Amino acid sequence: FGIQFHSEVEAHTVTDWSQLPEYRSALEQALGATGCETLAEAVATELPAMTPIARRLFDNFCTIVQQRWRLMKSE
Repeated sequence: FGIQFHSEVEAHTVTDWSQLPEYRSALEQALGATGCETLAEAVATELPAMTPIARRLFDNFCTIVQQRWRLMKSE
């Protein structure tokens, strides 16, 4: 099993990312000169809705892994 999605985004994540030159450059390339600020604003706006969804995603993923793990151990 695997998942590649930044469901762990928190209020400080974009600020942290923008401190890394490679990430800042990628955001600016994708979103323009104010890419970091644009993404930070979008995250701040959407974070209250994203957090419970991310929690549900993680909890469901853990449930599936636990079920499969138990199945594999019983074989």
